[in-house]
Amino acid sequence: MTQKNKKPITLANTEKANAELEKEVNAKIATDGELKAAKLIVSLRGTVPSDGLRSKAVALAKSAQADVLVNDQIKVKSIADP
Repeated sequence: MTQKNKKPITLANTEKANAELEKEVNAKIATDGELKAAKLIVSLRGTVPSDGLRSKAVALAKSAQADVLVNDQIKVKSIADP
């Protein structure tokens, strides 16, 4: 299922999006000395088609900075689910 003007969700699209997001978050945090040293809480929200992608998103968020806390609110819903 796709939304208007959006690419279908595929593993390749998700991996690329995750990698790009991780780079952007790391770059922005690294430019601010206070944020780089702070304990951050990152909230993840959204829907993914599998537990594997959910786990991957959490792992990527945790890898953005040492000691980051992740508030995982991701929902898993198969693309085939109505």
